[in-house]
Amino acid sequence: MGEVLGWVRRRRLTLSLIVLFAGWYGLQLSVLTFFGEGVARWWFYFDKPPNMVSPGIMFGPISHNMSTLTHIGGNVFFLFVAGGVAEPYIGEKKILYVVFG
Repeated sequence: MGEVLGWVRRRRLTLSLIVLFAGWYGLQLSVLTFFGEGVARWWFYFDKPPNMVSPGIMFGPISHNMSTLTHIGGNVFFLFVAGGVAEPYIGEKKILYVVFG
């Protein structure tokens, strides 16, 4: 059990980012379910005409395709594998640069 806990502690940011993206995806699906596709697209995608400002401009880069689990699943899997290998060696700050930079 101590080895597993040590592994988790060395990859705390990677695992936190996975929880963040999963929670964000849950928020996306909740908005889609309760308010409809038009509202969800307004908030989470920037597919509006360029002369129209929407929150999707800010939230689009961290949002995922709501019609299938492939996009979020692939990103979380890649983050788990790549971040799990790299974080102990390059540190938390560089992981943030890789993910958001």
